[in-house]
Amino acid sequence: NDDRVTEIHRTTLSVS
Repeated sequence: NDDRVTEIHRTTLSVS
């Protein structure tokens, strides 16, 4: 699950 959360956070930063 941590991997999934980390990926989402990385995507959010990328989008930002």
